[in-house]
Amino acid sequence: YRITLMPGHQQAILDLAAIDDVRQVGKVVDALALPDPDALRLIEPTLIRLLQRIRASDNSLLDPNQRVLLYGLLRMDRVRKNADLQLAVLRALEQIGDSGAVHTVQILANSLARTSQQRRVKAAARACLPALIQGAPDQSWSLLRPATAPGEPESILLRPASSTVTPPEQLLRPSQGESGDGE
Repeated sequence: YRITLMPGHQQAILDLAAIDDVRQVGKVVDALALPDPDALRLIEPTLIRLLQRIRASDNSLLDPNQRVLLYGLLRMDRVRKNADLQLAVLRALEQIGDSGAVHTVQILANSLARTSQQRRVKAAARACLPALIQGAPDQSWSLLRPATAPGEPESILLRPASSTVTPPEQLLRPSQGESGDGE
């Protein structure tokens, strides 16, 4: 069965498709979450046009949920239908990308490309990666040292995060080698 939008929603999609202000790109991206496949077909030219105009200074125009919607477009199995849109997303990510995009773009860059469109998208993903990696904070390589617990480890009772009452004899205790000093 097919989900279709009500007439009011269809008019809203048409209104979104008429947007020409890059500051409104987030509203157009939100339409990607709509269940009607015709919605993407209607907003795709607008989205491509707006994404191509994004600059690094426009980083705040897309919230994390909108970025996830864009990342969802970046799959090799969608190239046939959305190659131009994927290329526009990759160009925009070069400008405003973050660490959340690195994994998705790496997968696309390492995917098998058989058609000329797939090769174009793969090449764009490879070109986008250095900008994403350079601009992404290096959190994945930072290791945090665990805090040390006060007192003897054998006397510390590990409690669940919830507010349930557990008898002390059922609580876990750290093993001898886990003093928390990193050794």
